[in-house]
Formats: sequence, C-alpha cells, structure tokens
Amino acid sequence: MKLDRLVIFAAVAEANSFTAAGKRLGMPKSTVSREVASLEDELGTALFHRTTRRVVTTPAGTALHERVAPLLAGLRGAVEAPEGGDVPTGTLRVTAPADVGSTLLVGVIARFTVLHPTVKVDVHITNEVVDLVRDGFDCALRISGKTLPSTDDLAARRLGAVELLFYASPRYLARTGTPRTATDLAEHATIAFGAPGHDDFGAPRLRTNDMLFCRAAAKAGLGIGLLPKFLVEAELASGDLVRVLPDYIRWRGTLWFVTPHRKQMPARVRVFRDLLVESTSRLLA
Repeated sequence: MKLDRLVIFAAVAEANSFTAAGKRLGMPKSTVSREVASLEDELGTALFHRTTRRVVTTPAGTALHERVAPLLAGLRGAVEAPEGGDVPTGTLRVTAPADVGSTLLVGVIARFTVLHPTVKVDVHITNEVVDLVRDGFDCALRISGKTLPSTDDLAARRLGAVELLFYASPRYLARTGTPRTATDLAEHATIAFGAPGHDDFGAPRLRTNDMLFCRAAAKAGLGIGLLPKFLVEAELASGDLVRVLPDYIRWRGTLWFVTPHRKQMPARVRVFRDLLVESTSRLLA
C-alpha cells in the first residue's frame, strides 16, 4: 500500500471534499479521486459516501482515519523537526485580506524573502476567513473588532490596534465643505463598506466590499470614506487625502496573527512572525 494514498485519504477526510483536499495537497481533484478509489479497491471497502454536495466518511473510513491520522501527524512532525532549529525551510503559506495584504504584508514579505532566500512564499489574498488547518496554511492576518482567543486548533497573537477614520480628497471638500461634527455627515456623500446597514454613515453614494476600492473612490472625490490609517499613509503624505473629523474615531479593532496549534512552530513561521511584530509596531497603535 502506498503511503501517499493514506495521506490523500486523510486530507479528504479532514476537508470533507476532494476539491479542497486537492488544493491543500497541490494536486488535481481527479488525481485525489483516483488515488482514493485505488485505496478503496485495496481495502475492499468504501471509505466515503459521495454526493453532489458533500463527501462524508463511511464507518470504515472514520475508523481508518482515527488510526492513521496520529501516525501521519507523527511522520510530519519527524520531517519538520529540523525546523525547530534556527534555519527556516520549506514554503510559507500565508492568507490575508486584500487591504492588509497590499500594504502591511507585502513589505514584510519583501524583507522576509531577502533574509531567507531558500524559503518559498505562497500568499493567498481573500476577504473570506480561511480554515488554516483544513487548507494547510501556516498563518493568517485577520482584523477583528473582538478578541480572537486561542482554541484547540488555532493560536492568536495581537499585533496592534486598527482604527477606522474618515478621509476625503481636498477636491471633494472644496466642492461640498468640510463636516465639523459627526452629525454633519448626513449632508455628505459617503462611501460605504460592506452590506447595507452594516456600518452606514451619511448618505452612501457608493458601496463596496473592498477597502482598496474605497480608498481609490475617496481619492477620486466620490465622497468621504471610512478607512484604516495604515492604508492611507502615502495619500496623506502626498495630499491626495486628508482626515475629516480628526477627533472622531468611528471603529476600533485589532490586527491578529493566527496560526494552527503545533507542538513546535516551524522556523519559517517563527521568523516571519517576528518580522511582522517589528513592522506593525511602527504602523499600528
């Protein structure tokens, strides 16, 4: 029996999906399906119930996973054991939302690749919350208005505070005047982020699910945008945007560094975390 087939089987069992398992393992769904079918032929039993929407282990599949999962984890730990040392190796897999990825993260990645040229980096930019364990990621950057507690599966470390403040282009303010109080926003065109009613203020002229687009729209003079300070540093320096209502903070949250729980953090993740802490300490409150 090929050990690879057990690894593929375990990935499918943990993801409940041939597609997700393929992404995690870096192989086509067809290969995953074929290898699982071959394993079922070898064992003479079905390991999964397959439907058009979901894949679920059979009793035999559940029993097999309970037996092989600890063994596979032990093998992975043995292979990764050298990373407990000081030399980062392998591929660093990171996920982050678009605004954080294009500003805070990209600079850290640039420094990381110079300092550790033997480590490859795989960055997945999405505003969705990714399952780090299921999808095989080393770490994630997440912004939340709530404390992210460590769990049995994940560990969370606070990197710094994130504040959402009001910004507009001088062009817009010259045309409409500058609001003096929060109630004055009702008389202004604003750029809303998220679903209707999520955090509306003023009279939304434009709605978007992307902070980068919100910044671009504010620079273009479409209205007053609610943006994190780290996203507008260059625009403030150039004068393309100015802060509106400087004594008013609309929202406070936290940037978190999230990793799967491991007995020993790989060196590539440890040194990347340290670079993040150093960089964000200068940019975040």
